[in-house]
Amino acid sequence: MPARDADHFDELRISLEHLIVVQNDDADQYDDNYVQHISGPVYLVHGEPEQETKIGEVELIYFAGSRAVENGLDIVDMSDSVGQEEYEYAKAVYTGGVLDREIVEEPMSNDLLAIHAVSLSTEYRRYVSRVVEKIGETIGYHCGAVVMGSDGVEPDAVAETELGYLQPFQLAPTKSPAVNILAFY
Repeated sequence: MPARDADHFDELRISLEHLIVVQNDDADQYDDNYVQHISGPVYLVHGEPEQETKIGEVELIYFAGSRAVENGLDIVDMSDSVGQEEYEYAKAVYTGGVLDREIVEEPMSNDLLAIHAVSLSTEYRRYVSRVVEKIGETIGYHCGAVVMGSDGVEPDAVAETELGYLQPFQLAPTKSPAVNILAFY
């Protein structure tokens, strides 16, 4: 679809794939899917019959902090055993294995969703806010917090677009300058 038709679409469609790892019984307790990766393409859907144009990709990381607490585990320690990026998100908002109340005032759960990356083609960058907001509303609605790293998404670039219906992200600080909490919902 040509870029000039990008404003005339019926919907944005995000198709997510959830990676589930099944370990053998001798595996480390931290490999129990407490930190889960979710990713998939973003499509612009247009017309009848529907025509999909792939416009980008999203990458999310879901932290099952409530389940970790129930099992007597610290989600930050588990995140550290998974990888550096996962650890950075977790340590930015958790203290002692629970969401820090100075950062997240009244969390409804101890779970966390990190919007790790939203990569849209240049001509569709103006839809980043809409994609991020919909992910926060649909996947992050039962989480205690939804965070976003400063490297994966550039909210300032979206705020400068000429389209009036787009809103810049509302961000709140965490313990890390590289991670912010989404505060729009």
